[in-house]
Amino acid sequence: MPGRHEGFEQALAINKFILKTEYCEKFDDIRKNMMIVSYYKYGPLKDNYGNYKCMNAIENLKIRLNKYLETGNTEYLADVANFAMLEFMHPSIEGAFIDLNASNISGLYVSDNINAHTSLSNTDFCIPVYNQCDKI
Repeated sequence: MPGRHEGFEQALAINKFILKTEYCEKFDDIRKNMMIVSYYKYGPLKDNYGNYKCMNAIENLKIRLNKYLETGNTEYLADVANFAMLEFMHPSIEGAFIDLNASNISGLYVSDNINAHTSLSNTDFCIPVYNQCDKI
């Protein structure tokens, strides 16, 4: 049936366009490589976080975030993301769950955002920054 997947393909094209500026594959590559090295250094995460629960992802995440804030070394952010992923995979909080429809999460941002203003051309309130992903 001609045109059957037209809307789906258009949505995929739009998503691909959005992800060009809203996502960083290089960041994921760094994270993945760090996870491979960690496997050899510390052993399988299923043992460290699952079976034996001998590592604490939340505390390690906090340490790495503080190191980033102290040094500005963005490598620590890849560590933060990996520890967040580890906590997601093996939650340390009893009864942890995911609610992808949680409507209250949008109120958890500290700074302003461009869509909160009536005119998208009024960007005086934003501080321009370079894209770290492009520099790696």
